[in-house]
Amino acid sequence: MEQFINFVGAIWLIYTIGSMFIRWRSQNEAIKDLKEHLDEKIRVVRVEKYENLLLAYDDENNHFLGQGISESEIKERLMVRFPNKIFLMDKQPFSAQEFNMPKNL
Repeated sequence: MEQFINFVGAIWLIYTIGSMFIRWRSQNEAIKDLKEHLDEKIRVVRVEKYENLLLAYDDENNHFLGQGISESEIKERLMVRFPNKIFLMDKQPFSAQEFNMPKNL
């Protein structure tokens, strides 16, 4: 009888560890997919001044995004050119899409 209880306990332990591993792996896959989606969706904008123009570049890959004479003009042009993206410029988010952000950020 004692061997049977030990056997059941070992099976239960293997099942528990296996289910925890499967759950951990699926959560990691979901986190990876979310990071990839956000990386495609959110772009950080770096602004450089060139004579009387402001030039906007993607901070990660240095691709040119747009230009303008003011930051508000750059924002408008980026929202028209990339309506499905969310941009961060000077730590302030903007997008053609509406999103709810806490006021204290």
